Amino acid sequence: MEQKEFLKSVITQNVDGLHQKAGTKTIVEFHGNHNQFICLRCKKVTLAENISLEKCSVHCGCGFPLKPNVVLFGEMLPVDALKKARQHAEHCESCL
Repeated sequence: MEQKEFLKSVITQNVDGLHQKAGTKTIVEFHGNHNQFICLRCKKVTLAENISLEKCSVHCGCGFPLKPNVVLFGEMLPVDALKKARQHAEHCESCL
């Protein structure tokens, strides 16, 4: 559907990366992606495959701890994802 331009974007709560594996190009992830870690200070995103879990704690190059790049209970949805989802929703011809 995306290749034929019937689908402009996918807005999802999934954190499993299956939309990317299926080949979807424009994805807004409300709850993040469990295949990534994010620095709690500088917000740099690192792929999980590039992290060594041999240490007890995992840190960013800036020295601050990393956490999985997903929305945990009590955390707010990412502002950027909310803005993108709103833009896509306001400009779509139909929504599933």
